[in-house]
Amino acid sequence: MSLLAHQPSFRASHMYHERSGRALRSKPGRHIESKLNRHNMKSANAPCPPDLIGRTALGAFELQRSIGEGGFATAYLARQLYVERQAVVKIAHPDLMHGARGEAVRRAFQTEARALGRLAHPHVVTLYLVGEEGGLPAIAMEYVNGMSLGRLFHHHPTLNVHWMTQLFEQLISALVMLRRARIVHRDITPDNVLVEIDADTHHLNVKLFDFGLALLDGEQPRRSGVTGTPRYIAYEQFQGAASDKTDVFNLGALMWWAFTGEEFLAEANDLSSTLLLQQCQPRRPLGQDGRLLPREIEELLAQMLSPNPARRPGIHDVQRRWPELMRRWAEHHREGRRRQQRRSSEIPCIEPTPPTQEGPTTTPPCSVEQAHPHSVR
Repeated sequence: MSLLAHQPSFRASHMYHERSGRALRSKPGRHIESKLNRHNMKSANAPCPPDLIGRTALGAFELQRSIGEGGFATAYLARQLYVERQAVVKIAHPDLMHGARGEAVRRAFQTEARALGRLAHPHVVTLYLVGEEGGLPAIAMEYVNGMSLGRLFHHHPTLNVHWMTQLFEQLISALVMLRRARIVHRDITPDNVLVEIDADTHHLNVKLFDFGLALLDGEQPRRSGVTGTPRYIAYEQFQGAASDKTDVFNLGALMWWAFTGEEFLAEANDLSSTLLLQQCQPRRPLGQDGRLLPREIEELLAQMLSPNPARRPGIHDVQRRWPELMRRWAEHHREGRRRQQRRSSEIPCIEPTPPTQEGPTTTPPCSVEQAHPHSVR
């Protein structure tokens, strides 16, 4: 998000703090970032796990290959014996199981197991088994043969109305289930949503996963700094709070990307810049064709992405409004196609150049096909 897109008062304040160095290099900012780095589940500097390929974990899962590396654990593709189905098994890194860090790792595994254990929903990954493997926390869950939502957005920057409807209907229904189960995910990002695409019907199937940062039964975050993914951390998380409205903010950020083709806080590279950008009025969202979004969609995004959680709608309200928003989105698409067709038909025919003294022109007679190569006979 360009600085020029913000209100003048914010631009002046931001430029002042940039010159003084107090905004992005303050002690609170360093404290937040250091805490995130110590607890980040997706650290690039994760220790190497032992070679477990070919072994049986949790007594029932034959580990086939590593499919993911995190700051806390390694994820393996596995075959569940007797049942003969694929699964994902996450096993904690042994080098981290000491002191306070080890306690944090065990707590993350326990939280994910408790959250998934009380959820049975078609758009949340299914828990198979939890326990220890060689003294290390381990968890087995459903394998999703798809891609992350982030990859989907990159490969298909313009989602058709059918996919847009399916994608968010399913995500919304998952969040409704979390609300009923009194679970706050706190980290609903493009990397934590998996998407399967049926090769025959081209239907989408969405699965929400990675509940390691979840809060259950109204509990509040521990006083150990801000945890989460920059660009997707809600404003209240910087103040040590979280609620179901935090997940609504995350969902709104995903919707922003789907509707506009770019991330909501695209220029936020760390927690400090995320906090700064959270406090300003964002520009009006534009569709990828450069047009303003329908008013109803723009209003919902503004509400869901408000820094004040009290101003965000509840997930049931979002679910109630979604079908009408998709009807307006389909109309918006149809109008865009009609405008494109009108522009195509209005392209003027280029007249041939008259002959000159040097000789006759070589320009052939004008035709509609030459003026507009995509026109149909």
